[in-house]
Amino acid sequence: MAKPVSLPMLLLLAFALVTGKFLGMANAGICVEDMGPCDRMCGSICKLAHRGGQGMCSDVSNQKVCKCFHECAISSSPSNKA
Repeated sequence: MAKPVSLPMLLLLAFALVTGKFLGMANAGICVEDMGPCDRMCGSICKLAHRGGQGMCSDVSNQKVCKCFHECAISSSPSNKA
């Protein structure tokens, strides 16, 4: 017959799961990607490309460019980090 799991063991497991999730978030960072010319769809285009992304219009050489700020994938190179 299987041995029941003790409360301290359950608490330790829960702590390990939560800690691992937050450590992954902390290591991810924020990346910025140019999404082309800026228009009223900038935010929607960014959200479609990157879950949770935030689109924002930015002036680059007197032109409005849609910039998408999103959580970097763990394998992303540091060159596009904010």
